Amino acid sequence: MDHLTLKYKTHNIVWYKYKTHKKCIECFDFHTHSHGQQRETRIKGSTMFPINLDLTRLSVALVGNGQATLNRLRQFDGDGARYVTVYSEHPIPELVDQAGDRLHRYLPNSADVNAASIMFIVDLGEEKAAELAAIAKAVGTIANVEDVKEYCDFFSPARVLRGDLMITVSTNGHSPRLAGRIRRAIENWLVPTWDKRLRELSDEREKWKAAGADMQTLLQKTDEYIDRRRWLP
Repeated sequence: MDHLTLKYKTHNIVWYKYKTHKKCIECFDFHTHSHGQQRETRIKGSTMFPINLDLTRLSVALVGNGQATLNRLRQFDGDGARYVTVYSEHPIPELVDQAGDRLHRYLPNSADVNAASIMFIVDLGEEKAAELAAIAKAVGTIANVEDVKEYCDFFSPARVLRGDLMITVSTNGHSPRLAGRIRRAIENWLVPTWDKRLRELSDEREKWKAAGADMQTLLQKTDEYIDRRRWLP
């Protein structure tokens, strides 16, 4: 597989090849796939493809100076991200302390951006953010510029965590505040015991698999287990 479509726009499709290709192509109203043959795919409307990234395996560039950058770094550290590099020209003292030797007191150049799998640009001015987003686009690094939708290849959804159970909410960049409000409503419903329930269900599933259950049987047994305990309406 030699391509991945990460972002669609209504009239201007941005198509990225993987990092090894160091190249991106823009097309008008269509994008091209290469799997031995080429085909054109018409795109209607705007679509974002939801994925969960394992930041214990990917290199992250975090760019910013203030409290919002610090909050994002704390989130990464709490999630166990292993390869985070912080770029900041004027970091607040708390960011300096949190980043430690991961801090570089300058904005990333093209080589720095190219070395990252993913880049978060948090509280820079729009001109600098736009320049970095353009560099990321040129080298094939996916980027997010906080609160500037037109520069984003992806969005960070609001999320609710109960152990390994994660529910995310996204408005496709239209209203992060609404996503946050919906997240809080889900938090009130998703009681902490869901973590225990998930572990309990996971243990049962492993037993069913060991007994030779196929996928259809696993689905049926899972539904029956949930229904007997009335975990869901």
